[in-house]
Amino acid sequence: MSSPRAEQTADRPPAPPATTRQSSAAPRPDRESSYRPSEPVPLTEVPPHYYVVQLVALGSKESLEYYAARKALRGMSAARVERGGQLFYVLLLGVFPTRAAADEAAANLPAALSEFDPWVRRVESLQEAIRRGDALAGTSEI
Repeated sequence: MSSPRAEQTADRPPAPPATTRQSSAAPRPDRESSYRPSEPVPLTEVPPHYYVVQLVALGSKESLEYYAARKALRGMSAARVERGGQLFYVLLLGVFPTRAAADEAAANLPAALSEFDPWVRRVESLQEAIRRGDALAGTSEI
């Protein structure tokens, strides 16, 4: 990665898509209800009682990058997480302040995202999985 340290953030565009642990104001369902801080915020610093909509988890960063590029998915967050002792790379639709807003966004995916079976989860569980992923990888850089 060209940057010294990739940060997982909410509300800043990824470059390239799905690899820098960032998200943006790019098209999202129900944009008005998504969390939009005035400055980028690391996902590990988003309020833990908020929710995210997770779209997909793949076994490698390269697979997630390829998938995002092939589907022309831009402006979404990505993070490396640990589950079951393995690393996964997840694509997130967005961060939402309430479960209702996250559920609404998940239920109203645009046609381009209709193949996904979104998982609405608390930010707290994502943050724990990110920390475990960083520990397993031995670095916070993706």
